[in-house]
Amino acid sequence: MQPAQPLVVADALVERSEEVAREQRADEANAPDSYAEALPIYVGEKIAQVDRIEEQLEGMMTLQQDAIAEHSAHQPGFLSLPSTRQAWATQHLQLQTRLEGLQARLEVVHDIRDSMGAQVSRLEELATKKLRFQRPELAEEWDSLREEARRNHLLNERAQSRGRDEENRSRGLSLVQSIARRPD
Repeated sequence: MQPAQPLVVADALVERSEEVAREQRADEANAPDSYAEALPIYVGEKIAQVDRIEEQLEGMMTLQQDAIAEHSAHQPGFLSLPSTRQAWATQHLQLQTRLEGLQARLEVVHDIRDSMGAQVSRLEELATKKLRFQRPELAEEWDSLREEARRNHLLNERAQSRGRDEENRSRGLSLVQSIARRPD
């Protein structure tokens, strides 16, 4: 019976890897075709990630506070040995330090969630980095589209500027001509 068990485990592993491969192919087939479609998905994933981390940290903090309360309930008495009191104080300090570390991490998570970058939220910046890393072809397409739009905008501005310059020159020339024709 023993030799058959590794085969069953191996078969289960092969089935699981095939299932994961099918899921990945399905994800790729359902993947957004443009950067503009993909970015909100990635931002949503980052928001969900921050929420999960926040919940986990709050749960860990609750457990740590409970451990501190439990530990405080068993404080050595006045007649305890100094080494016992010292060991208790050291352990209590470690528990407090751990709680403070969890609070600091939670504060960092809140800062990331609430902070703003130069133009967009920090979460959107993180989602953009992830999208650019995981889907570079979409990022390149997006960059080229934005560059083309930027060039078109500059060309339009230049054309409008030239039109205004020509109009101003013609006004100036007609003004000079009207002044020159004036009888004194």
